[in-house]
Amino acid sequence: LYSLWRRSLIPLGQLFRFFYFIRPQKTVRRKPLGAKHLLEELSGVLFVPGNFSSDRLCLQKIDLRSGALQKKIFKGNGHGHSVVCSRAGKGWLIPENGFSIIEFDIETLRQTNMITSEGYQIGGHGACSPDGSRLYFVDRGISDKTLDSNLVLYDVERRKVLHRYGGIGIYPHDVKITSDERSAAVASYGRIAEFSGMRNLNYSRQSLRL
Repeated sequence: LYSLWRRSLIPLGQLFRFFYFIRPQKTVRRKPLGAKHLLEELSGVLFVPGNFSSDRLCLQKIDLRSGALQKKIFKGNGHGHSVVCSRAGKGWLIPENGFSIIEFDIETLRQTNMITSEGYQIGGHGACSPDGSRLYFVDRGISDKTLDSNLVLYDVERRKVLHRYGGIGIYPHDVKITSDERSAAVASYGRIAEFSGMRNLNYSRQSLRL
């Protein structure tokens, strides 16, 4: 019995190491003298779109340097999917499968306009012109039978749709506009994925199945 008892004892060294690892330790971050921490070099803001409820869109603005957080709730349906910002101080919260885009002031997050595409659902993605005067976004028919999407050109100042380019593919997933606004690239699940000549209200019909 004495021998069995001796074999069942936990050595003090193992017991000490066990409690050392489970005891919460204070994390000490060291950096070379005079060097900046990575987080100190970050600047700018990050916009995070989302949903507050089934009929409310949520937008969060995070200052990357200070960590300060602003949150705003907007009335709107669909899934808060992406945010487009312009140098002119305006931003657009673009939902997917919703019916309206929220235009807001970048500094205050105050809503300044609501953009709708009558008879169509918003496709969740967009881009703006370099000066922020024109917004490009994708939409598609409300019926599941009309999966093909459109690229919409919207005049921000006059608040009106200028043109709708049809047949850009099924469920576009990203939109890029060149600085001269003469060409666009639209990544989609299929059909036409790239076209140019938007100023002439036509496109080259070059297609690529992704």
